[in-house]
Amino acid sequence: MITTVIFDIGMVLADFHWRRYIASFGWRADVNERVAKATVQGPYWNEIDRGVMGWQEIIESCIGLAPDLEGEIRLFYEQIENIITEFPYSAQWIRELKEAGYRVYLLSNYGEVLFGRCQEKFSFLNEADGGVISYTVKRIKPDPEIYRILLERYQIQPEEAVFIDDVEENIRAAKEFGMHGIVFQSRRQAQEELLKLGVRRPAPDSIIFDLDGTLWDSTSAAAVIWQQVVDEEFPDITDRVTADRLRGLYGLPLEEIAVRLFEHSPRERALAAMRVCVRKQCPYLAEHGAVLMEGVREGLAALKERYRLFIVSNCQGGYIESFLAGEKLSGIFEDFECPGRTGMLKAENIRLIMRRNGLKRPVYVGDTAGDLEASDAAGVPFVFAAYGFGSAREYDNRIESFRELETLF
Repeated sequence: MITTVIFDIGMVLADFHWRRYIASFGWRADVNERVAKATVQGPYWNEIDRGVMGWQEIIESCIGLAPDLEGEIRLFYEQIENIITEFPYSAQWIRELKEAGYRVYLLSNYGEVLFGRCQEKFSFLNEADGGVISYTVKRIKPDPEIYRILLERYQIQPEEAVFIDDVEENIRAAKEFGMHGIVFQSRRQAQEELLKLGVRRPAPDSIIFDLDGTLWDSTSAAAVIWQQVVDEEFPDITDRVTADRLRGLYGLPLEEIAVRLFEHSPRERALAAMRVCVRKQCPYLAEHGAVLMEGVREGLAALKERYRLFIVSNCQGGYIESFLAGEKLSGIFEDFECPGRTGMLKAENIRLIMRRNGLKRPVYVGDTAGDLEASDAAGVPFVFAAYGFGSAREYDNRIESFRELETLF
């Protein structure tokens, strides 16, 4: 039985994007390559993590490998904290494991200066129960001693622990101590491996829904209104509005829908038509409604008894209100958000809903690749509604019908 989960940091909980970092300085390609070979790909990079050589000694040693690039190398180290960025899911993942009853520790190779600068950036540090960072013990993975220190310091039973690291050599070293190991490729892949070991996530406390293709289909009603607007107010626009065309575009930001839908018109003309279309459709939808996806009305009533329910959609202000009024569902959802009200896109609005309502373990349910991307950017699990308008290459859960949500978790 697994009682303890141990995480590496770089490329597991945080993105070590050194190529992008070096490219950000705007140097020539050959300079980028030489700076990389003198720093992250050079003989002194591991010494940073080992914590034996001093910071200035490391810098001078790297300069010695490319003396003509002294300025570039010094600049590389001056802003070194920008070489790594926390993944959106990291703190949430650790919180969920803790809430499910697991102990969580960190075991990572880091130098003192870089780790010190990143501490304020890493929100997951406060979520973990502790850990060992290489510079503090003058050992780096896969040195067996750093594993021994972690196990003894926190009295971890190796056979009850699983270590997640992106380097296979480090996993092999952990297994030598009797620990389970997962070579990290992605959060979803690691989550599946954890599940095979019996490590389960707690049930969500809330569900945030996409709207179009997930809860309802307004394309037929909208197509009638939009084509009427085009015929009466924008006769120069030759593109026809149909339900099928709208269905293939829903989920995208409104500006992108406009330029794709009215593809043969100038951008500003397309946007102008879109603004009128979306303004005129809302009163109609609020009065007449549209088509709920199969099982939504009954399913929402059942889900409301167990979860807090919310909506985040890429739409204009008033559209979600039209859905709630037209389908008489105002009492089901606690809160909702959209770009038309905040000026922000889906990922930011998901995070806003989480903060505003104190959500700890939400999931996002949507039907498109854009919904997947927004969920990942917000750091929340994604449930793919396969019955909807679009597709998604990966997901945390998949449902073929809305009512599967009632027993999914």
